[in-house]
Amino acid sequence: MPCTIDTYGRWGKLFEEYIQAFCQRAAGNDTKLYNFLITRARNTVSVSLARGVGQLVSVALRKCVNEADECYLADVEKPTRR
Repeated sequence: MPCTIDTYGRWGKLFEEYIQAFCQRAAGNDTKLYNFLITRARNTVSVSLARGVGQLVSVALRKCVNEADECYLADVEKPTRR
């Protein structure tokens, strides 16, 4: 399922409809469960997007900055090796 999220964090209409339908099928007639599932899905997608973008920015900064100037990037977290 393609997922589109613009730079302001808005989801594409098809993806939003897919998530809503998926959560509705999983919850059945239970409104509380649907609310829980849709909130969890939105949070999961948002966090994964933020992490992905954050890592890209961090890697890009590391490639653009000379090692001697790295102390000026103190606010940028160094990527961990796995």
